[in-house]
Amino acid sequence: MDDAPDQYAVLSAFGVDGGLTAFVEVDGGWSNRVFRLTTTHADLAVKHLRNAWGEPRWRDWLAEGWRLERAACAAGVAMPDPVANPATGEALAYVARSDGSGEAPVRLHRWVGSTRVPREPVGPELARWVGRTLATVHALAMRPTAPDVYSGRVGLTTADVWPDLVARSRAAGAPWAEQLAAAEAVARRASALLEAWDPAEEVLCHGDVDQKNLLVAPDGPQFCDWDVVLPRLPAHDLAEAALSMGCWRSADVSAAVVIGYRVGKRKGDV
Repeated sequence: MDDAPDQYAVLSAFGVDGGLTAFVEVDGGWSNRVFRLTTTHADLAVKHLRNAWGEPRWRDWLAEGWRLERAACAAGVAMPDPVANPATGEALAYVARSDGSGEAPVRLHRWVGSTRVPREPVGPELARWVGRTLATVHALAMRPTAPDVYSGRVGLTTADVWPDLVARSRAAGAPWAEQLAAAEAVARRASALLEAWDPAEEVLCHGDVDQKNLLVAPDGPQFCDWDVVLPRLPAHDLAEAALSMGCWRSADVSAAVVIGYRVGKRKGDV
């Protein structure tokens, strides 16, 4: 199976009991591959991490995400149960590839039978759940252990990239290139509003709350994919999640996320 992780190596690395019955690739994100591994005793999701950004410190990112994921799970946030590497207590293990080309970094979760959320404005109940759950994550008030890890990180883009976008649009002959250039001043003003006025107020957040990272299981919705955790002001994280849930066009859905957040804050007394 090309350069996929060897299923028996995964079983060994994570100490999974039972005989292997299936190892099948399933739909995953653009950056990683996901496999469903089934044994006579366990049903697991295997994520083959590929560092699509080519970042040299991606393992430090993952370690921060692992800290927040475990804390959020302990606080009752619904998610696929993460499985630790028994040798290290960390999320990651390196296992042999099936084609013998070296080792593949992988991590495990308990498999959750669920449906994906379509890229459309979500329903009001799910929107309120997202808000309540964000309130729980923010209340953990976890600070990054190595803030420099996030310097220039993908996902923290500012208007400083605007001139490059303009140059690339002009080079491509885009008919709207000059309109893009004229909008730079507005983009810079909007970007400045997102700058943290007090870095001490930033906390670790999921970092990618949108439809693709929500699962709807028989017992309710769950957050998945905690690999891109980053520090943010809670208000900024809430605003982005609210807009994402409404697909940037449904004010009612975005408002429902905020209402759920307020309920979650009152419930948690944070």
